[in-house]
Amino acid sequence: LAGPDPGPDGDIGQLAHRAYKFHMTPVYLDGRRPSLVICRGIYHRIKMEAWNFRDGSLQRLWAWDSAGESDPNYDGQGNHNFSVGDVDQDGKDEIAYGGCTVNHDGTGLYSTGLDHGDAMHLSDMDPCRPGLEIWRCLEWADGQYGFEFRDAGTGLNLIRRTASKDSGRCSAGDIDPRYNGYELWGSTGCPLYSCDGTII
Repeated sequence: LAGPDPGPDGDIGQLAHRAYKFHMTPVYLDGRRPSLVICRGIYHRIKMEAWNFRDGSLQRLWAWDSAGESDPNYDGQGNHNFSVGDVDQDGKDEIAYGGCTVNHDGTGLYSTGLDHGDAMHLSDMDPCRPGLEIWRCLEWADGQYGFEFRDAGTGLNLIRRTASKDSGRCSAGDIDPRYNGYELWGSTGCPLYSCDGTII
């Protein structure tokens, strides 16, 4: 895992948080029983493994590596958090890992290419659309600062708000009964949005 990985903050970026930043969660990869997914890497290369514990023994189901994807945009898409949910409505959980999503079978589902961010939320935020949505803030430079609201199953962008600096925080919740679904907001000058893109 060593190597001269680029990053925004010196040695931490060069190691891409792979040495000491781990994520793990139970996830229903088969739609019936829980498995364990373990992840590492944020700023550059990302790796995941899925494991089952059955009949007293561990069994590895799959291993995924962003370096193995034909689309290089999977590198550097990690957040400091992630979520799981059935984003493609196939009855099985997927792993929404910041700017990219990995399918239940350990293959890349899609990448937004919008890179790293600090906070994200996954839920059925818009009751007028089928499936789930993701609201996420963006920390990377090169014009990527700001916020994205996307279809969690396809990566289709629904709202894109740019900013001039690191957008470190965002949140979502149904806080205004005048509008359907969740409202979306964040730091660095982000207004309060309804889930259909209306600025409240």
